[in-house]
Amino acid sequence: MSGIAEDSRTGVGKGDGVIVPTFDERHRAPVLVVPRIPSFDLAERRRYVIQEEPSEVRLPLDVLLVPRPGASVLVVSLHGYTDRKKYSLPRFERLASLSTLDTHVLYVSDPTLSLAADLSLAWYVGTASDDLVSRHAALIAACAAQLGVERVVLAGSSGGGYAALALGPRIPDSFVVAFSPQTRIGNYHAPHVNRFIRRVFPQFASWQEVEREYPRRMNLCLDASTNGGPKGWYVQNNRDPFHRKNHMAPYQKTVGPGMRFFEERHREGHGPPKVERVLDWVSAAIRHPDSPPAA
Repeated sequence: MSGIAEDSRTGVGKGDGVIVPTFDERHRAPVLVVPRIPSFDLAERRRYVIQEEPSEVRLPLDVLLVPRPGASVLVVSLHGYTDRKKYSLPRFERLASLSTLDTHVLYVSDPTLSLAADLSLAWYVGTASDDLVSRHAALIAACAAQLGVERVVLAGSSGGGYAALALGPRIPDSFVVAFSPQTRIGNYHAPHVNRFIRRVFPQFASWQEVEREYPRRMNLCLDASTNGGPKGWYVQNNRDPFHRKNHMAPYQKTVGPGMRFFEERHREGHGPPKVERVLDWVSAAIRHPDSPPAA
């Protein structure tokens, strides 16, 4: 983590304490590499790489803001599992589908994945020395304030849903739409959890040790029992018994009344709804968070 590594696809280089403009061809956006939360461009699509000091211990935050003049809602897109053989970083999920919404959209890539080429899921947790939940919450809140929005909708599936649930209580006027999320990292499938621990927390022998050290970052049931949890909609695939039992059920027991739970039929096993159904839920949250979409 010694600064922002050169990326052959985008030409992003070290900021060295100044704004460094370049261009991201893949996401069709100019890039600003900056040392702190910037003044966001409220009119043009732009990617921001924020490398705060000390760069040796802080991962660079990487976001793409697509503003929509006159919009009153900011949608934040958080990704889940990323097949590193299929996708390159940064990962800005649902870029095509969410661009159809009449809102500002902030796409947030999990910089933890940059720590290892075989790391596909990291829940936006960060490292022992870098609490990414707090840093991303500050970034999103600053972006929302500069845009002057009335509400922030945090949307994510699986590991992205975990991040949305973690961020919700920390961002004013926010509303979560989480699709079949994890709620306790240690309750997820062992190969993914063990790889995450080895790559991100190598000084610990097990996920149990990491959870004892960072309980609220690793277990959202503990987090919700402390702060009441976020407001929003938890949308569970009823064909995914593993997540119903190991993640939804314990979270229901601890989260406050601001979170409503829904079950509906999606794909067999774990995975997000179809794109059209994701848009149904996110669009409903944009219009009126008291009115979920029709079944």
